Amino acid sequence: MRLQTKKGIYPAPLFNVKSGAGFTLIEVLLYAALLSLFFGFSIVSTINIFSMNRLFLERTEVLQNQEFIRQKIRWAFHQAREISVPSPNLSSATNLTLTAYDSSLNPISFSFSSSSLLLSLSGGELVPLEGGRVRVASFLADHRSSSQTSSTLMVTIGLQSRQDPRVSSTVVYSLSFP
Repeated sequence: MRLQTKKGIYPAPLFNVKSGAGFTLIEVLLYAALLSLFFGFSIVSTINIFSMNRLFLERTEVLQNQEFIRQKIRWAFHQAREISVPSPNLSSATNLTLTAYDSSLNPISFSFSSSSLLLSLSGGELVPLEGGRVRVASFLADHRSSSQTSSTLMVTIGLQSRQDPRVSSTVVYSLSFP
């Protein structure tokens, strides 16, 4: 279609305002609202993913510390010829002292102090067994003896994340002696 004017023939304009082509203000606002909802949900989802990742990291840290402490107690228990503290069939204690077959290790001592579980070999320096991101919430050793030749050591350990107190773990280990 060509337009006839006084000066000559020109092509028709690309957009005819009267034809209704294009977006109305309501449509533009509706699309903008939908896009903002989409981006809002994606931002919230991304934040939740990072939050869950942090929570998973804290949980993993607590469980790894728990396993490390269990291995150290088990190692010490297998080195021991007797349990010195706590005494058999008496109240539980926050300390555990073992007498080892190898006299250079004597005594093997675990002690709970100010949110930390400390290990000492042959009366030497106290070394914390947990990492900096984890605190020991509880430690209890219970020595049960049913006869002169056999006894059981029950060790209860509670660990908690220093970063997120919701992440915690309590475990009970039972070790038979000898």
